[in-house]
Amino acid sequence: MLYLMSRTYVDMSTNYVMTRLAGLSKMLAARDDNERNQFLAQLKQETQRTQAAVTGLVTERKNSYNSAIQKRRAELENFLAKLGGPNADDQAAIEAGQKLLENKL
Repeated sequence: MLYLMSRTYVDMSTNYVMTRLAGLSKMLAARDDNERNQFLAQLKQETQRTQAAVTGLVTERKNSYNSAIQKRRAELENFLAKLGGPNADDQAAIEAGQKLLENKL
């Protein structure tokens, strides 16, 4: 899961942020208002395409993350089931601990 999150950060920076910054530098280096307006129009179109691509990437990565979480939860639930699951003594000890903590607060 950590890999997925870090990979998303790297992909976003590499594919989208750096190219946007390069586009801004072209605008700053424009010779006149006409050229600057052309760069601005181009930047606007590219930004809209980038926004759509970023939205798609975020959705894809969110779905991958949720799938990984569900898979891990299932693995943990199976592991706990193999251990015998919770029993009445364990549950009573947990409840007693919670009451003890509530009384101290």
